[in-house]
Amino acid sequence: MAAIDAICAQLHTRLNEAGCHGDLARQCARWEERQRVPPADVPGMLQALLDEAWDRTCETLVEIPAPRSDGMRVATVSGAVYNARCDYRSRTIELNIDPVLTRPALRHLAAHEGYPGHYVQFKLRETMVRDGVASADALLSVVNTASSSVFEGIADAGMRMAAWWEEPDDEIQFLLSRHRAAIATRAAWMLHAEQRTSAAVMDWLREASLVGGEGWAANRMRFIVAPARAVLIWSYWHGEPAVSTIWERTPDARRAAFLHFLYGRMHSSQSLALFDGGA
Repeated sequence: MAAIDAICAQLHTRLNEAGCHGDLARQCARWEERQRVPPADVPGMLQALLDEAWDRTCETLVEIPAPRSDGMRVATVSGAVYNARCDYRSRTIELNIDPVLTRPALRHLAAHEGYPGHYVQFKLRETMVRDGVASADALLSVVNTASSSVFEGIADAGMRMAAWWEEPDDEIQFLLSRHRAAIATRAAWMLHAEQRTSAAVMDWLREASLVGGEGWAANRMRFIVAPARAVLIWSYWHGEPAVSTIWERTPDARRAAFLHFLYGRMHSSQSLALFDGGA
């Protein structure tokens, strides 16, 4: 809970600076309303942001070894257990439109599910294995394993790595994403370790959530009760700092080597930390 309280304190400061005043719940409501994207506009905006993310990734991070026509397309869904899902085989991002969606959140999703996140992870690994510069286990994407935190961490650190952090609202969105990861992890612990009822956990999650509305709380609850995903939730909390910490301490001259190390093999948080960032 101390980590959640610390994030809330940072959010309160950033939202005050953004001109959203009042208690934290009121601040978040005002910010969300200011940034909200009408449901009818969501697919087109996300597709445009994916195009921007593709260009940003190629210009600042790594050349994507594919034509743009191979990239991801947006399909909206409802009632899903996830906010969004990268279906690499069909080149489709399935976007859950039940939660309230904002432009900063869609920017984050474009980086997370697309570029330099999950699509780039799959594409680079596929290419590296084909070219014989990565072992076949790099092709694996296994839920609920030690590799999950790094897999999700690459996606959640995507905006930082691609230098796409251009607006003060991106900092607010980052803090909101960290808050969501924290409360969802806490909710999963309440349900599975403390054996609280689903109704009690849902009530807590609904009260703790700051943005996204009932739709977000409902899909997080569906996520943590799903056997195939229940444990994965902690990967979002641990993953981003596992990747960002190494990225930030790696000098520019070594970042290309780090990207090969990062994308080119299966990792746990501990193995990722073995990267030698020295020049």
